[in-house]
Amino acid sequence: MEIDFKENKGFRLLQLYERLSRGEVIHKAELAQKFAVTDKTIQRDIEELRSYLAETRTDEGEASIVYERSRGGYLLTRGKRVADERGRARHLQDTA
Repeated sequence: MEIDFKENKGFRLLQLYERLSRGEVIHKAELAQKFAVTDKTIQRDIEELRSYLAETRTDEGEASIVYERSRGGYLLTRGKRVADERGRARHLQDTA
């Protein structure tokens, strides 16, 4: 049975999270092509996962999805959130 990724947002989100959890760098254009959706759709999926992760804690601390310019894509980071010298939240992070 062939899965219609375009119509199955849940499957896309799970695939995205699974790849990030394995430490893969996510490239929007590549995933958009694979799932036959637009880059904007993948961006919305990433934002939804970010929102979910912002509300969820694991044994490893908080996780977030960040864009790393040097790698040209998104990756999952895990760490504890601390305040910087200006009081803004930031992560002490390890990449997944």
